[in-house]
Amino acid sequence: MNTIGIDPGKSGALVLLDREGLIVKAERTPLLGGEYNRAAMLDMLLDCTRHCLMRLDAARAVIERQQAMPGQGRSSAVTIGYGYGLWLMALTSAGIPFDETTAQKWQYEFITRKPKEPPKAHKERLLQAARQQFPGQDFRLRDGRADAALIALWGHRHLNGGAAVVATDIDDVDEALRPF
Repeated sequence: MNTIGIDPGKSGALVLLDREGLIVKAERTPLLGGEYNRAAMLDMLLDCTRHCLMRLDAARAVIERQQAMPGQGRSSAVTIGYGYGLWLMALTSAGIPFDETTAQKWQYEFITRKPKEPPKAHKERLLQAARQQFPGQDFRLRDGRADAALIALWGHRHLNGGAAVVATDIDDVDEALRPF
């Protein structure tokens, strides 16, 4: 099964992995004048569907669940929710089944959390993990493709019976044992 990973933010991306876990497509979230380009988002997903149909194969998407964070401004929270909703709408419109995951779930499969780690250092470690998993890819710190690739890989492993979720506390154990 092909797996689509989506980091839904404005600086996010979409990555399509084939059934072997190799990157077929990696594109940043399309923007037009600094805003989400809804038509281009749907076109990206329809391209993924066409790719799969040409190979008589199925696709499933994994998208990072979004939520407002403490200290985040109202307009930022609305923008995050809006982009997330657009991706969910585009997936539904394209007829692509999807699962949601939290940032904690997919990130902890590739790196361990360091207490009081600055966000930039955390992002850099994720970038290095993406480069290790996908050598030869030109991932950059803020282009979203590295995160989307790791989300896709996490989904590819879990949707195709691969590695288990790394549980970090007792609440995560219940989450890890629950199917999508």
